[in-house]
Amino acid sequence: MKSDNPKDINKVEGISYLEKCSFAIIEVLCLLPIIMSLYAFWFGFHVSKSVSGIEDSLASNGAINYVSFINAYYYLFLVIGFFSLMISVCAIFRIWMKDKTGLFKALGYWSLLFFAVLIWAGVATLVSDNPIHAFRGGDYVHDGYLSYIIYASIYVCASIINHSRLKQIVIESFCCSLCWLSVLVLLQDLGITMLDYCFPTKHAAVFNNPNHFGYLLSMGMMCFAGLVLFERELDDVDIFRSNIYKFGFGFLAYALLANGTFGAFISIVIVIPIGVFFRYCREDNQHGGRWFGSNVLLLLFILVCIGESLLPSSKLTENIVEIVGDIKHIISNSPEAEFAGSGRMILWKQTIEKIAERPILGYGPEGFYGANAIYAGRRPHNEYLQMAGYLGIPALGFYLMGLISLVRNRVKQIKMLSVCNVIVLLAVLAYLVSAFFGNTVFNTVLYLWMFLGMVSNENS
Repeated sequence: MKSDNPKDINKVEGISYLEKCSFAIIEVLCLLPIIMSLYAFWFGFHVSKSVSGIEDSLASNGAINYVSFINAYYYLFLVIGFFSLMISVCAIFRIWMKDKTGLFKALGYWSLLFFAVLIWAGVATLVSDNPIHAFRGGDYVHDGYLSYIIYASIYVCASIINHSRLKQIVIESFCCSLCWLSVLVLLQDLGITMLDYCFPTKHAAVFNNPNHFGYLLSMGMMCFAGLVLFERELDDVDIFRSNIYKFGFGFLAYALLANGTFGAFISIVIVIPIGVFFRYCREDNQHGGRWFGSNVLLLLFILVCIGESLLPSSKLTENIVEIVGDIKHIISNSPEAEFAGSGRMILWKQTIEKIAERPILGYGPEGFYGANAIYAGRRPHNEYLQMAGYLGIPALGFYLMGLISLVRNRVKQIKMLSVCNVIVLLAVLAYLVSAFFGNTVFNTVLYLWMFLGMVSNENS
C-alpha cells in the first residue's frame, strides 16, 4: 500500500541512499548474534586451553568469560548504534529542512509518543540517585539511557527501509541468526564440551540467560509463522523456500520448548491464532489455498509440543506442573503464593510499592539497586512495571499509547498492509506479550525497536 502522505520519510529527496545505509545497519544487527557466536568460539577456545577441564573451574571461568564477552558485545552494539544515530539524524534533518511542521507526520504520530518516552527518560536519568549509573546502565544488562538513545536511532533507521523485498531479507536474516544459535544450543545439549566454554549458561547461547534467548525465539517463531501463512504474497518463494519456512518454524518451536521460557511459549500460544486471523482477513490476497498455510502451521506446533512433552526431561511438562501448583497456592492463599511464577509475584508486589513512592520520574534507568533494590536485588521481570519503576508512570503511559496507536492503526489496515509489515507486526505482538514476564537487555530489546520501526513505515 502506497502512502498518501507527500511528506513521508521515504519521499524525501536522496532517501534511496539513506535507505541503503539503513538497510546495511539493520542487516548487521540481525547478523550480530552470529558474529558474537563466532567471537565466543574464539574466546572459548583460548579459555579451554587455559584450564584443565570443565569440572575444575568452569563456574569461575564462565563468569569471567561472560563479563568480557558481554562488554565486547556492548561495544560493538555502541559502534553500530553510532552509525545508526548518524543516519537517523541525517534523515530527520532532511525532513526538518523540507517541512518544519511535518516531522512527526512523516515518522508517524506514534513516534511522537515514543520520543516523549526518550525525553522523559532523560529527565528521570538526571534526577536519579546516580545519574552516571542511570546513563551507562548496569554491567550485565547495559540498559541505561545511552542504550535508550541507540534504540531510538535503530527505530528511525528501520523506519527508513521502504521496499518490501528489503524488509523480507531483514526478516529472513533475523530468522537465520536464531536458527544458527538454536543449532549451537541443541549441540551443547548433546554434550559437546567445547561449547560449554563458549556458552557458560545452557540454553542461552550468546545471551547468558535462557529467558532472554527465549523471548527472541518467540519473535523468530512468529516471523517464520508469518512467512508460512503469507508465503503466497511474498517475492520469489518457491517450493524449496516454502519448505524451509515450515522447517524453520518447527525447529524454532522445538528450540523454544527445550529452552523452557514459559512466558515466550505463552506469547506464541496467544499470537499464533492472531496470525491465523490476519491470514483469514487477507484471503483475497492469497490466490487460493485458503487454509493450507494455517493448517500446516497449527499442526506443526501441536506435533512439536506433543513430541517435546513426551521426552523424559520435558521442560513444557515441568512448566505446566509448576504453573498448576502456583495457581493452587494463590487460590488457597498459601504463603508460597508470594513466590509464584518463579518468584515473579513478590517481585511485582515490591515493584508496585516502589512505583508508589516515586510515581512521576521513578528511580532512573537501572534504578533498583542498593537502598532501592527489590527482592534479592533482582529486576521486576515485567517490562511494563519496570518502565514505570525506572522512568515513572507518565513514561509508561506514553509508551503504551504509542504501542496501542501503532498496533491499532496497522490492524485496521490489515487487509491492505504490506505482507512484510504483517509478519513484523506478529513478531512485535509476540515480544509485547512475553514482556509481561521478562526484562529489557540491550542485545534483545533492540530487535523490538527494529521491528517497531519497520512496521511504522507503511509505504512498501
